Amino acid sequence: MKMSGNGGNRLSMGLFSVLTSLILLATLIFVNLTAAKIPSQYTEKDISGTGLYSLTEQTKETVGQISEDIELYWIVQSGEENSELGVLLNRYSSLSHHIKVTKVDPIVNPGFAEQYTGDQVNNNSIIVAGNTRSRFIDYSKIFVRNYSYFSDSDAETVFDGENQITSAIDYINNGYMPKLYKLTGHGEKTLSSSLEEQISRENYQLEKLDLVGLDSVPDDTDCVIIAGPAKDITEKEAECLSDYIKKGGRLLVYTDYEHTELPKLMSLLDGYGIEVEPGLILEANQYMCYGNYPMQLLPLIGYHDITMPLVKGGYSVLVPMGHGLKIPENSPSGITVTGLLQTSADSYAKEGKISSVSKAAGDSEGPFCLGAAIEDSGSKAKIVWYTSSDLLNKDYDELVNGSNIDLMLNSLGWLSGKDSSIAIHSKKISGNKLTVPSGAAGHLGILLIGIIPLAYLAVGAVISMRRRKR
Repeated sequence: MKMSGNGGNRLSMGLFSVLTSLILLATLIFVNLTAAKIPSQYTEKDISGTGLYSLTEQTKETVGQISEDIELYWIVQSGEENSELGVLLNRYSSLSHHIKVTKVDPIVNPGFAEQYTGDQVNNNSIIVAGNTRSRFIDYSKIFVRNYSYFSDSDAETVFDGENQITSAIDYINNGYMPKLYKLTGHGEKTLSSSLEEQISRENYQLEKLDLVGLDSVPDDTDCVIIAGPAKDITEKEAECLSDYIKKGGRLLVYTDYEHTELPKLMSLLDGYGIEVEPGLILEANQYMCYGNYPMQLLPLIGYHDITMPLVKGGYSVLVPMGHGLKIPENSPSGITVTGLLQTSADSYAKEGKISSVSKAAGDSEGPFCLGAAIEDSGSKAKIVWYTSSDLLNKDYDELVNGSNIDLMLNSLGWLSGKDSSIAIHSKKISGNKLTVPSGAAGHLGILLIGIIPLAYLAVGAVISMRRRKR
């Protein structure tokens, strides 16, 4: 029996449609399978206001140095997974083939976490484990409640997952923990428990140092911290610190305008051409002070290894109640002195009892240096000196989203020779604070309260008049 021409055409068209559908289906399956293999940073876009799911350059650099396989054990009951943490862990696993994320249900495997920690393990905690070292990160350290002395609002929740995990990876990868000593016995400022915890999290060991009765700074010292002493060191202590510097020692010093008359401490700057300038600095440039407080300085940030992460990120540093340092135009041979923070030319310094913040005859004129990095190419000594110990105050630090403490951690990294200085900002769930200088705040007020409403009224009036004419 012979098939008609129309029947043959219909059969051919039917076979062609089926074949085309099969090819399309196979293509879709292939595309989906291929897309599943693409790292999550290329397939998932972070649209959160604070970059909650984005990994910083510091993390990428640290992960890029991994030389062994590292497991990220996510301790969580099935169905209780935190979505933010899940996305973050996927980002880590996609950065390196050395990183593997494994979910462990504590109900199914109750004794697993005991291999790594004796602490209570909460849901959504993380264990970062290498071949010989491990670190436990409790959920309470990943989502942290922050309270501010200056704020009347409720406490903020910050997401510190990246900081915690990257720091743990850095520790496991190299195991290097520089030894820091904080000088005591001279009325120095006490470091807050949160700051000490942050220093520890950045893989430093921190201990107190009382030089009374000692002949030298301990041999295992990578850096000595001197935080806002109220009285001078002794002649013997000055000799110990001076000998330590001559042997290539490292100092991180914070001094205050009320206590610049400390000749033995200041003698540590002898030979570098730097002079300590007395008096409280006030800023007349409203774009370089916080709010309406001329003594709360928002200085220009200079270019240096210490400050580059802040400059690149567009962050501000808040220096409350600072005094000045006079930096030499020409440093002594072999010495490099770099200004890190500087006020405007409109700033001025008042000495003695201050009855008015207005500039008066006899006040020293700016600009002033508020921080300097010193490097001796001969002895290999390094010193970083800041002119306000309130840079370490948690509440001032929060006003600039943690930049003050980042500055300290970056300074410690440069001083101690840490190749990777973590210093990753915690990310607020609700968004970061906007640091607005007083001058900009005034102009914004005029714009938002005056110009924009008047513009809307003018546009409305024009539209109303045109409608009436119709």
